[in-house]
Amino acid sequence: MKKEKGKFCKNLIVNLIKFYQCFINKYFKKEKSEFGKGLVVCLFKFYQHFSPEYLKEINICKGALSSYCGEEKALSRGITLWANGASDHLYEIEAPEGKEWDEVREKVEILQDSGLEMGHGIKSYVEERLYILEDVESLREITEDILMIVNGKLGLKFDPEQWENLDQKILIKIDKKLGLKPDWGEW
Repeated sequence: MKKEKGKFCKNLIVNLIKFYQCFINKYFKKEKSEFGKGLVVCLFKFYQHFSPEYLKEINICKGALSSYCGEEKALSRGITLWANGASDHLYEIEAPEGKEWDEVREKVEILQDSGLEMGHGIKSYVEERLYILEDVESLREITEDILMIVNGKLGLKFDPEQWENLDQKILIKIDKKLGLKPDWGEW
């Protein structure tokens, strides 16, 4: 039990440091973002975490922890671990200004709040919040919805299957077209 509390405290401190680093970057205009900045840049980086390569982390954690804390809790811990890495890309996500982008801003806020709570919040530890695979699917659906809206409003005609093939320069160009100041970030 002592080891688990020590590990929890260590993870909490690491996550708080990450959060404050991004907070300082955002509000004190540090030039380089750590995990990306913009709308399409952040969505793309976040969306990459839905690939089978990343999602297998959930099942690895579930398998490793099932005998220790039960399948349901092990699955939730795996999802939290996955979301911890994926949601880093949501710290500096932003949406364009203007009434025509209200729907995007609302969805971005929901995605950011849900993703960061799942990956960096303490509800799963303090309130025993258990995440399920449908929670992960919900984040994927919101991400796709936002990308489809941007796709339609800008007349880009990208097929969702093409999103993974877009390169850094194109994504930054799209964010600039939206009036944002994107940054690819270090990770």
